[in-house]
Amino acid sequence: MNADEDHLDFVISNLLSNAIKFSIPSSSIAVDFKRTENGHIVIVVKDAGKWMAILN
Repeated sequence: MNADEDHLDFVISNLLSNAIKFSIPSSSIAVDFKRTENGHIVIVVKDAGKWMAILN
């Protein structure tokens, strides 16, 4: 995804907001940023909340 700073800020804020909102109280939230070999950035947010099933 090519994104400008404002859109990237929105996406990251939304991910973190949802992780906080839907996590079990006092649980941990982990955020990891990785750069792939082709220069892309992968953002992983892990929480202990309810999750949505992957849609086929």
